[in-house]
Amino acid sequence: MELSIRSTILEKAKEVFSKYGYRKTTLDDIAGACGKGKSSLYYYFKNKEVIFEEVIRQEVDNLKNEFRTAMDSVKDPKEKLRIYIVLRMVMFRNLVNFFPTFRQEFMEYYSLIERIRASYDEEEFHIIKGILQYGIDCGEFKIRNITMTAHAIIKAMKGFEFPWAIDQDVRTMKKEIDSVLDVLFYGIMKR
Repeated sequence: MELSIRSTILEKAKEVFSKYGYRKTTLDDIAGACGKGKSSLYYYFKNKEVIFEEVIRQEVDNLKNEFRTAMDSVKDPKEKLRIYIVLRMVMFRNLVNFFPTFRQEFMEYYSLIERIRASYDEEEFHIIKGILQYGIDCGEFKIRNITMTAHAIIKAMKGFEFPWAIDQDVRTMKKEIDSVLDVLFYGIMKR
């Protein structure tokens, strides 16, 4: 029963955050959408920030299942990495589009966003490192320092998040990802 009530609160909170954004949403708004008093929300969640974090966490968890399915469908390590990066950036873009006011609030709440994603950073590092190791094992990749390479890929993706999520359409973003991956896979040296 408690799990059901908690789930309902999160569903309604997702709708309210989507409509008003993080800043303008109040606990009263969420409670009203649930047909409950604000004080009853405190039984399940410490504050609005915790509710927001849980809403985002659910969205990311749903999308991670898509990652696994898509990546498991291919054997080529280059394609696995491409699929992961494209889906990751599309996921980020979808989160931005899901919360329309997120675009205006992005820089204002960047520290909150970074805290939420900190729990995924280690997992993402292991996913990228696993793809790179798979590429080495297949004889497709030659990497001197797999740890540094995984970190560099993650930092590059983070650097592109804001412009790709805010300004680009998905087709343009995919073309740019392919260009970045060409540099990663083939380098800039003439051979």
